[in-house]
Amino acid sequence: MKLSFPLSVFSLLPLNLARQPTSKTDYTQASTEVLSKLMEYYHASPNVTAGLFDQSISPWWESGSIFETYMDYAKYAASNQFAVQVGEALVINSYDQAHDFFGTNHSYVSLVVGRWNDDVEWYAQAVAAGGELYGPESFMPGLSRRGNGTWISLVQRTIEEVYSYHTSDCGGGIYWSTDPSQYPTYKSGITQLGFISLASRAYLMTRNETLLAITEELFNWVVSSGMVNLTSGWVGDGVDTTGCAVHTDQWSYSYGQLLGGLSFLYRATGNTSYLEYTKPILATAISTFAPDGIATELCEADGSCNQDQQGFKAIFLRQLAYLYRTTEDTAVKDSIAAVVTQSATAALATCDGYWNCTGGWTAKTVDYPAFRSTHLVAAALVAAEGISR
Repeated sequence: MKLSFPLSVFSLLPLNLARQPTSKTDYTQASTEVLSKLMEYYHASPNVTAGLFDQSISPWWESGSIFETYMDYAKYAASNQFAVQVGEALVINSYDQAHDFFGTNHSYVSLVVGRWNDDVEWYAQAVAAGGELYGPESFMPGLSRRGNGTWISLVQRTIEEVYSYHTSDCGGGIYWSTDPSQYPTYKSGITQLGFISLASRAYLMTRNETLLAITEELFNWVVSSGMVNLTSGWVGDGVDTTGCAVHTDQWSYSYGQLLGGLSFLYRATGNTSYLEYTKPILATAISTFAPDGIATELCEADGSCNQDQQGFKAIFLRQLAYLYRTTEDTAVKDSIAAVVTQSATAALATCDGYWNCTGGWTAKTVDYPAFRSTHLVAAALVAAEGISR
């Protein structure tokens, strides 16, 4: 299915983009503009805590995911345009010299600030991307000559803290919450999948064999628990240790994070089985979340997505780009390219001449708040940039 839009839609766009983008240069140009627009919310929105986007409309974890979008852009565009703001934001959110997303008072941050294991993993993945870009042993902004302030040391600390919630209950897995008063029996899928991706990337920068071993062990548990079916490509939401039952909710970011994680796990091990596993997972992901070629969350159809869920498809698209850049399988690449390109084209078609865009890209979706719409469109454009030449 190839989308076509009237020229008048694209003629509203500035900077010579009065047509559908077809090249990496086009996507870089568009993503630069939308990411600049997104940064306006970081600087100017009301109720903004230092180093964050507006928390009145954006949960804390989403800022971490957005910062990784900026890291993706920096890599694909070979640009440092946003490097200072993003690097400083990651330092602020890891409590500066504490160099820890949980701070010096772990229980307080978990309970009062609401940072859970999957939440800090989003930030740590952005930090891992920084280590890949600037060198793992280089110091983060403002932390040079201050001891333990490198990109990789923050990644490693986060991995150690998150993995401390790994238990043998139901055979393995990491608990979602760090606060025993909230969801104390739930091992969310996204916590496991985020760890697999984060730890695989850390291994590639450190060659720590113990780290690789626990990562592969965790992936094996995700499969043996029934949370992931490697034959059908189905991915569930998590495991409740009360009875070891799998929750069956479907979210695009779970599929995306798994596909991206398997890409990094393949890079870490050279084991082609990990790439083979992506094939049924990708097929199920596309049939579920992009049946018409454009990414959409299931809850968009009736407008029931909450703040968290509204941002999931941004992660889905960016992770598809990671797999695209890893695999050599032509069919997999073609499938990814179709979804990412059509989603980015549909997203860009919603933008006006001032780069105000909307997050609902199909006829059956609802519009999202301006900030989240800008985030979603930026992620789609950056993903398209990542798969383009």
